[in-house]
Amino acid sequence: MPDMETVWPEDVTRFRVGQKVKVKVPVEVLRTVQEGHGGFTPKMCDSMALQGEVMEVTEKGDLRVKYPNNICWTLNPEAVQLVQEERQAAEALAPEPQQSTADSLGYTRNFLYSWEPTAPSLEASECAICSENEDLCKVEPCGHKITCTDCTSRMKKCLTCRETILRRITNENPRDRVFTCGHSCCHLCLPNVGGICHMCRTPFRNPVPLY
Repeated sequence: MPDMETVWPEDVTRFRVGQKVKVKVPVEVLRTVQEGHGGFTPKMCDSMALQGEVMEVTEKGDLRVKYPNNICWTLNPEAVQLVQEERQAAEALAPEPQQSTADSLGYTRNFLYSWEPTAPSLEASECAICSENEDLCKVEPCGHKITCTDCTSRMKKCLTCRETILRRITNENPRDRVFTCGHSCCHLCLPNVGGICHMCRTPFRNPVPLY
């Protein structure tokens, strides 16, 4: 009998060993698509926000992906995308550049989105770890925001860039302390701010309470 040639879907054949990939689907979808493709474990959440490298493409088309935290997962190719494609998609959705000011933009290279002083920094989505709460806690100094307050309190390093977390600032509570620069935070986060505005880096001494 002649050997039967394995036919893979077109979107699977585009993956090659050495390519950089990233999970592109939410946790609930990943749980579903991983059935029969290596399975799902909650520990995968620690790697979902990281960039991984394809180490192997199995006979059935699954990808063996290694992450910077030295963990290797078998993933359904439908759950990941090339990092280059993710970057292109983000650029396509990005708004037209505008003149930036300290009042409207974040201050770090990883914190480039617009910030309105009276509104949350980004529309909230689900926590990358527990998938139950909204990702309303920002970590510093990197400025990433992908986890809820409860999960962030147990983290020592940022899941996105692996930078050590020095401070945590949440958007769960109403802002009731205003700095001299015009930015604000809640009274619970005030000790973590440390006398320097987390938005524009302007030092302040006596924030004004709002009632």
